[in-house]
Amino acid sequence: MTPDFLFSCRLAVTPLSPVHIGSGEDMDPTSYVMDADALYEFSSSALAAVLDEADRNRLLGLVEGAQGERVLTGVRKFLFERRDGLIAHASRAVQAATGVRELYELRIGAVAQTETKAINKLEIERTFSHPDTRIPILPGSSLKGAIRTALLNEENEGRGLEGGEDSRKLQQRLFNYWGFETDPMRLVHVEDAMGSGGLAMDDLTADTAIVFAVNRKKRKITDKGGREVRSQAEQKGLYQTLEVVPALRGRAFRGGLRLHCTDLRNGRMPRADLRWTAADIAGACNRFYRRSFARETEALRERGLLDERWYDAVQRLKEEGLGDLMDSNRAFLLRVGRHSSAESVTLDGVRSIWIKTPKDQEDRYEEEATTWWLASDHIDASSGLLPFGWVLVEMTEGDGELAPRPGIAEVLDSFRAASAERKWRAEVMQRRAALRQEQEAQVAKRAEAERRRREQEAVEREREAKRAAMTDEERELDELRRWLDSARKEEISRHRQGGELAGHALKVLKDAREYPEGMRIQAADLVERVFEWIGFPKGKKGRERKEQISALREGTR
Repeated sequence: MTPDFLFSCRLAVTPLSPVHIGSGEDMDPTSYVMDADALYEFSSSALAAVLDEADRNRLLGLVEGAQGERVLTGVRKFLFERRDGLIAHASRAVQAATGVRELYELRIGAVAQTETKAINKLEIERTFSHPDTRIPILPGSSLKGAIRTALLNEENEGRGLEGGEDSRKLQQRLFNYWGFETDPMRLVHVEDAMGSGGLAMDDLTADTAIVFAVNRKKRKITDKGGREVRSQAEQKGLYQTLEVVPALRGRAFRGGLRLHCTDLRNGRMPRADLRWTAADIAGACNRFYRRSFARETEALRERGLLDERWYDAVQRLKEEGLGDLMDSNRAFLLRVGRHSSAESVTLDGVRSIWIKTPKDQEDRYEEEATTWWLASDHIDASSGLLPFGWVLVEMTEGDGELAPRPGIAEVLDSFRAASAERKWRAEVMQRRAALRQEQEAQVAKRAEAERRRREQEAVEREREAKRAAMTDEERELDELRRWLDSARKEEISRHRQGGELAGHALKVLKDAREYPEGMRIQAADLVERVFEWIGFPKGKKGRERKEQISALREGTR
């Protein structure tokens, strides 16, 4: 059926399994810290707010005092030791698999000091997202590419290549075009599917997660000793650390599909059977991807690798109406992003997958790959794994709202509740709030200390200016007053008769006999206050002190 001049529909995309679409950017551990299964990203301004002058000098010393990997190692450990302050100022928190956090702590710690090459594996590949908000996006080009594969497979009907065709020539034959302007997929426009990001403005928890991508053999093979043979990647310890959109997030992305019925630029039209309706597209995608999804999940279960809780949730989704939606072409499956498997991006009948073999064997081409790349919480996990890239796309014509699916929503909510995601979000926000409060208190304390220091400096400057204008006699009396004030503030024992304060008072008592007449009484009063505070000596010595003070006063008369 040929569509009208322009047909549009809204799309809602539910990731059924983890999805990673590369952005070409990495999260580097000089811009994040990890704690309690959460990765906290921070900006340079946050770092400046956390570090005091001593820390800034130490960081500068680390950068200037080493070269190459040792600089990174030292800086990363420095940041880890100050993670509480950085968490308080973090701009985003991403849920991290337990194994990712454990690896981070191992390599940031003492072991990392000798494993400088291993430290590089702490880089985490970002999934495609908005550059400012970091809300994930499923690019329209990725969705359209997956649709194109399904439509090409539909046209090919399992036939092989003709006369040494390459991929481009095969597509030109199947879609009956000779250049970009006559490609029937020009009439299919798929918008970027934007993540909902439906969180409060002050909520820093992200709609993504951090997992490992690990490689596992599709078939169990044992050596002569009966031990299972691992894949070459697994033997070499190869894995990736990826930011992903987590599995079973109901309608987490919203996008659009537009179908044109003519090429307005030159009027050339594809064949009538290559002008697809939305139902045609959904049907082709379901016929290609549903079969692939069923084969893969069953094979993973047979190997004992698949997360059974996830599999049970997917089966319940079918029972709650997902199967009916796909049967009626109101929804369809796609496979997008990294590790989507070679079988999902190649056509039946022409599939030829390069198989890399051990050094003592020749590489070969097969119709099926021999390994999977799977999402895992741990590098060495042999169960509880998930395939990458499966998404469900629901359609509604025009600008209409998608009908609610209570049964499906309940299954998705139940899965998320069992994964303790909401609890994790609450704990992250509580921890950040507590640390921010503590950080603010420390900042306020430092600010108050700095204010007092500046006030004291101002007082000292004023006092020094006054002292500079004093006579020698005035300066000596001022010095004794300062000693007395200091002793009172520090609560020095009043009975320290032989202490420094008493010594200064006795010196003034002696020198004051030579003071000008007007200064002697001031000296007598001050010395008397000193001995009244610390206590006059007992007996004859005490009487002598009092007589000396009286004599000093009488001498002014």
